[in-house]
Formats: sequence, structure tokens, C-alpha cells
Amino acid sequence: MNIDMNRLSKLMLLKGNQTLKSRPSTLFAKNFYSCPERILLVSVARLKCPSNPSNYHCLQLSEEDALNETCKEKKVTSPGVYPILDSVSGNLNTRRCPPNRYQAWPMFSNVGNKCVYQKSVCKEEGQEVHTNGSTTEDRTCRCDYNRGYIFVSSPMDSCYCKPTQEDCSCYLNTCTESSKLNQDYTCLEEDSILSNITYSCPVIQ
Repeated sequence: MNIDMNRLSKLMLLKGNQTLKSRPSTLFAKNFYSCPERILLVSVARLKCPSNPSNYHCLQLSEEDALNETCKEKKVTSPGVYPILDSVSGNLNTRRCPPNRYQAWPMFSNVGNKCVYQKSVCKEEGQEVHTNGSTTEDRTCRCDYNRGYIFVSSPMDSCYCKPTQEDCSCYLNTCTESSKLNQDYTCLEEDSILSNITYSCPVIQ
């Protein structure tokens, strides 16, 4: 049996090319849970989006917790939201920051896959949460006057402080035996602390 080696080589090459074309691309990872480390991000972007590395995105899918990679023209997202990939269309979209995070300013969609800042917890000695903040602002903290705590340093607002902008430390203050610390952080005789007096600071419930 005579074998035409040239013809056989051509057939094998054709079959190999067809196999490569039918094989799904493995360049982009799907349904994973960790994006490339920042130190590797430039190299990964150049590999996966060679025509324009700034188009590389690693984002959460809209209907899942998993992450997907894609090459998309970057967009500017508004404060209070973070970029995601639409699970159906594959287009860039946004989602509001979760309760424990916030985004104070616009950012490019290719920069990150979550709101940049985690909210302060107001859990240091003597601290209580004053407000829970919002999708664009951090929580504010205050000292628990009910337990005798006052601010170490006077904050910009006499009632509460902003942890990202100032020292929110509290310390245990001592009033005289006949006086008590009120919600304005002043020691007053207990008989003088009346419900019908107008105070600057709200009550801690």
C-alpha cells in the first residue's frame, strides 16, 4: 500500500487547524473569585487586551458573585456605585455600594470591581455609631456619654466626628459624685439634666 506522504501531511495540518478553530478560547477566565494582583495587572492587561490594555476589565457579574474578564472601552462611573458586567448582555453596568462600603468620587470602570472604601466601624473604646453614612460618605462616630466617654480632641462638630478626617478617640471622663455627663458632653448636676432643656447633640438611644 503506497502512502502519499505529502497528501497525508496536508490532511493532518488541515485537521489540526480545524481543531484549533473549534476549540473554545481560554484567553479570558470566567466564573472565578479573585482578580489579578495589582503588581501583575499591567502584564495581564497587555496579554489579554493587546490592542488597548486599558480596556481590560475584571468585574463581577450582575446576577452572580463570580468574576469575569473582558475587553471593553472604559467608562466613568458615578460616586456611590461600582462597575459590574451584565450577565445577559455582557455590557458594562453599575451597582450601588453595599452598606459597609462607599465610593466618594467617580472612577474608571477598569480601576476596580468594588467601591473603594470600607466604612468605619466606630468600635474603639467608648465609641458609638452616630450616622451610618451613605453610598458616598463614611459613617460618623461619637463618644457614648451614657457611659461617661468624651472626645480626646474636640471634633469639627461638637457632637460627632468623621473618622477619615479627624481623631475620633474617646476617653472616660470623671464628673463629680453629684453631677452627670449629658449629651452635650458637659458635666451637670443631675437635677439640672431635664428632658425639656434644649441640647445641641441628639440623645444616644
